[in-house]
Parts: sequence; structure tokens; C-alpha cells
Amino acid sequence: MKKCIYCGREIPVDAAECTYCGQQPDKRQHKVKPNFFSLEGRINRIKYFWAVLVIGIIVNIMIVFLPSSTNIIIILTPIAVFFPVIKRLHDINKSGVFAFLMFFPVLNLILGLVLLFKKGTNGVNQYGDDPLKS
Repeated sequence: MKKCIYCGREIPVDAAECTYCGQQPDKRQHKVKPNFFSLEGRINRIKYFWAVLVIGIIVNIMIVFLPSSTNIIIILTPIAVFFPVIKRLHDINKSGVFAFLMFFPVLNLILGLVLLFKKGTNGVNQYGDDPLKS
């Protein structure tokens, strides 16, 4: 048995559609291990915090030990942060397009605080299973 990502009820693994809501099962739920560098799926507040913290530490270490590459590192940092930001946006049931707000000075602080403190959607949403229940 597997869970329908639309209504959350259990359906047979080989079912072409959910017997309760009629939706076709999503192929994303067959993945055994989620890929961190994927734009699909959801992460909760704690994983988001740790991901951004680790990326920040790595970036600072690289700036200290590779000062000649500082400009490249600073340009590549938003790309590394993009993945956890998009997954966190998915957890609050928002499109990943909102991740582009991190390129605007005051909006990036507001976005960061919202992603850090806003509780994710309970249960299944259009972006996948609840990360706290899996």
C-alpha cells in the first residue's frame, strides 16, 4: 500500500488512480531517498536551518582559505542556497518562484525569517509528503 499525495489515503501500489479522490498517483513518492540537490519535495524548518548554516560555514571557510576566489564564491553561494529555499517554500505550499526574492535586499531578510519560523503545511500538499511524518 502507498499513500495518495492528494488525499493522503492508502491505495494499492499498482493502482492507476486513487479510489477515493480519483487522482493519478505521483511518481515522486516512489523515491526511496530524497535528493538534497533536487528541486522536488519538502524540508522542514530544522533541516532548512541546518542546510543554510552548513552552507554559510562552508562559504566562510572557503573565503578565508581561497581569498583569490572570493568573487566566484560569493556569486555561487545563492545557487547553493537556492535548493533548501525552494524545498522550504514547497513545505509552506508556495511556488519555488518566490526564491527569487532572495536577490532583493530587504525582501531576502523577510523571506529568510518567514522560511525559518513559519510552520509547514500539515500532511500532504501538492509538493509531496509532510517531512515531519516521513
